[in-house]
Amino acid sequence: CLCCALCPYRTEMNVLQKVHHPHCVQFFGAVTKQKPFMIITEFMGCGSMSDMFRGGETPSLRRAVQLALDCARGIAYLHNHNPLSIIHRW
Repeated sequence: CLCCALCPYRTEMNVLQKVHHPHCVQFFGAVTKQKPFMIITEFMGCGSMSDMFRGGETPSLRRAVQLALDCARGIAYLHNHNPLSIIHRW
């Protein structure tokens, strides 16, 4: 049934609505009326890190350290944001 198919998305949306940090992608809304269900987040104009690495781009050492620090700050926020706990996604 459609309701059962939405349960994981509803749980995900409830978590994402509570995440507010400069190093975490902002949740805006979701499409739940029909399949495919979609989660809508802010647009990242420079693309994702996956796009960067797939494109063969190698960041400078300075940029790589900044990216690592930004990721660490976002993950630290998620790990310490009670009562929520971090959910690792691919």
